Amino acid sequence: MTFSERTVMFARSFLLQSAFGPERMQALGFAWALDPWLVKLWGHDAAALAEARRRHLGCFNTNPYAVGFLLGMTCRLEEEAAAAPVAARAEKLSRLAALKGAASAGLAGAADAFFWGALRPALAFAALLLGFIHFSLLPVALYLVAWNAPALWARWKGLAAGYAGGEKAVLDVCKMPAAEAAVTLRFSALGLGAAAALVASHSDALNENARLLGGAALLIAVFAPERVGPWGVAGAVGVARAVWEAGI
Repeated sequence: MTFSERTVMFARSFLLQSAFGPERMQALGFAWALDPWLVKLWGHDAAALAEARRRHLGCFNTNPYAVGFLLGMTCRLEEEAAAAPVAARAEKLSRLAALKGAASAGLAGAADAFFWGALRPALAFAALLLGFIHFSLLPVALYLVAWNAPALWARWKGLAAGYAGGEKAVLDVCKMPAAEAAVTLRFSALGLGAAAALVASHSDALNENARLLGGAALLIAVFAPERVGPWGVAGAVGVARAVWEAGI
């Protein structure tokens, strides 16, 4: 896989959920991201290319940040199937479908727990704490950088790792300490949340109403972390600051 081919699929993977639906889930987005590779392998045979496209239109769903690995693995297995004798091709494609389904489910659980259930609330609490200490756009900027760095790395690195390992790469993913990292981040989120509450309750720059608003933001981060974004955090802090300045 060349750098340009990897870059094209990486860019296309950002539209994974653009055609999301209950019947096929992310299948159309995944097939579109994979299509340049399918054209490379099967483009010389129109019937084979059409069949390759159809087999990736079945129901598919995973965490969007894990899709790079699945794209890379699928590229390698499609390549092996294309290079195999015709008699052995059906078995390889059947194995590809089984591995793709199993890996997509496993990665969805691991990545959901890490990104949605651990990293996002930890960053939300950290941004809220920084916002209480020093109200500015800095917490928003840090949130965006800290969130997108691992998210983009997972997409880009996953493509290379999935392609390099093929079906053996699934074993490497199983060894990744995603669960341990998620637990650590959850405890960090609790600590950051407690620190934010402590700062809010002891700050002379925040009146009672502002503290209540900050407390509400903390509750949202605890009970609905998947809905807490950087702009929501900045907005909560901004409203609290405006209430204090107005002396309400």
